[in-house]
Amino acid sequence: MGSSVSNPRVRTASARIRSVLFRAIRAVDDLELSTRFLSGHAAVLAHHKVGKVISANDGWLDDPNVYLIAALSPDGGKLYGGARIHMASEETDIPLQQPVRKHDPNIDAIIADMQIEGCGELCALWNSVEVAGLGIGSKLVINCGVSLAEKLEIRHLLALSSPVTRRWMPDFGFFNIESIGDKGGIPYPNERLIATVAHYLHPDNETKMNDELRKEMLELRSNPGKVISVSGPKGSVNVHFDLSVKK
Repeated sequence: MGSSVSNPRVRTASARIRSVLFRAIRAVDDLELSTRFLSGHAAVLAHHKVGKVISANDGWLDDPNVYLIAALSPDGGKLYGGARIHMASEETDIPLQQPVRKHDPNIDAIIADMQIEGCGELCALWNSVEVAGLGIGSKLVINCGVSLAEKLEIRHLLALSSPVTRRWMPDFGFFNIESIGDKGGIPYPNERLIATVAHYLHPDNETKMNDELRKEMLELRSNPGKVISVSGPKGSVNVHFDLSVKK
């Protein structure tokens, strides 16, 4: 997964953002948006000097099992970030399988078992500098992903968590699979960083979520077109959701 970035040169620009649209689509249904998403993710990784990660390649652009959660300006002209959900299938691996397999080949059997009940990976999480400090970053994107588990028939939602996101993934009901690698950890995307495979089990782990996050997630699930107001250090933003994507 990714992380947001901040840049003092865009503080005045971010202060002018008053409304954002969170839209969920099948990636192949909007190739232009998917291509923009790929470029934005690559730019954030380059900014952080993270290096190449498997979720930043372009192999998913023609995969009908990939769904996009995109944070956009209301007219769709600007893309501020988002994430992808890859459904596990017999034809293609989910992104985390390749790097984890190098350290623990048992990952393939684990994914195959989960696939029977429905398995997906939440990955490629990133945020643009323009929305830093507006309260619409990674946590809101993750909650959108969890809210879609039922609609996409996902029983097992996985995420390869970085040291940044690992601290608060339990708030969303994600817990490390400690049987993988070294107590759940593998060196990725380089030897200096340890990533862990986090697992959300639907619907069992709903009760393990932070109370406020669970309430927000359940509201998104029951009303995928809702509008809310969120606040951050740089002010309030109206957030319009369109999470009505179908499997």
